[in-house]
Amino acid sequence: MLELCERLDIDVLIPTVDSELIPIARRKAEFEALGTRLLMASRETLEVCLDKWALHERCCGSVRVPATSLVDSDFDPTSISLPAIIKPRTGSGSRGFRPVTGAVDIDPLERDGTLLVQELLPGPEFSLDVLADSSGDIYAVVPRERLKVDSGIAITGRTTHDPELERFGIDVARLIGLTTVANIQVKYAATMAGWNNTSKNYDGQLEGFKRIDHARQENKLFRFLNITTDNAFIDHPIPIKEQGPCLVYFHQI
Repeated sequence: MLELCERLDIDVLIPTVDSELIPIARRKAEFEALGTRLLMASRETLEVCLDKWALHERCCGSVRVPATSLVDSDFDPTSISLPAIIKPRTGSGSRGFRPVTGAVDIDPLERDGTLLVQELLPGPEFSLDVLADSSGDIYAVVPRERLKVDSGIAITGRTTHDPELERFGIDVARLIGLTTVANIQVKYAATMAGWNNTSKNYDGQLEGFKRIDHARQENKLFRFLNITTDNAFIDHPIPIKEQGPCLVYFHQI
């Protein structure tokens, strides 16, 4: 990649493959020496963002997250409350995801720290498209209800206006020090009483902000998540509610 950037005199490189992000970030200085700017998160940020357990630890206690256990040598199967799910510590697209029906699913798991057992969230699922500037100011949060999902990718969705979800997106963005664009995945812990899709239909326009076009849904060519390793933008405690959206994961394409 370095040789290609030098030969083609590349000004900006936008990596989009998860497995390539950290190796490229490790060589940031070499790219910059060639005059190639990397438009991506820092290595430290990526190491948290691409590790679901590290991300859980970063956010736990500040925003509502699902009850999550790391399957390692300290894992206690008796502490798991059903219903639950099993998923890999790293990865995307629902690969490796499976439900937990009982001890028969948990007991055989390797205690090597590569899997998570997590609370099942049965409520509606949303993608929160969050736009921030390089100073960490949040310009827009546009929730999209994920109406139809195939292999972890939303193929049918609808933008909604929901102040609770918008506030949740702002809180998470401030918590992680967001400075670019992020897709924050959330899901409700319980079915929402009185949920009415028609009344929550939304045209993608946030008051005071420019319209964000989401027609391409999950197939955007470039979407990047850039988060700092400190919590410099937290200016108030974030209350944890008994019911409400729970953070599922952050997405970088």
